[in-house]
Amino acid sequence: MTISIGMIARHGQGLYHYKDTGSLYKGSWVNGVMESTGEYIHSNHSYRGNFVDSKPRGAGKYVFSNGCEQHGEYSQAGQWIPKCVTGGMMWTPGPDASGGEKEAAENGAES
Repeated sequence: MTISIGMIARHGQGLYHYKDTGSLYKGSWVNGVMESTGEYIHSNHSYRGNFVDSKPRGAGKYVFSNGCEQHGEYSQAGQWIPKCVTGGMMWTPGPDASGGEKEAAENGAES
């Protein structure tokens, strides 16, 4: 194994804390990219599902701090397609799923 200084990439199962937002990613990394199954945890909700090229892709679910769950999937274009909602709340994330705290508040999610 060869490691070049300044070229170290996350690889394997891991945990990453985003200092600027306080968000947390738990899951698989492949050469510095979020891949496969993982969980992205924000202050008032989390997303658990599949990631491709560091973006949610395929089946997954959002769990909100008020107990509501929304199951669905991300299309190839990155659009969230809700399938099943428990707890009586609909929420659609904006184009940047990592900015979900603001979007959830704007769309009626309770902290």
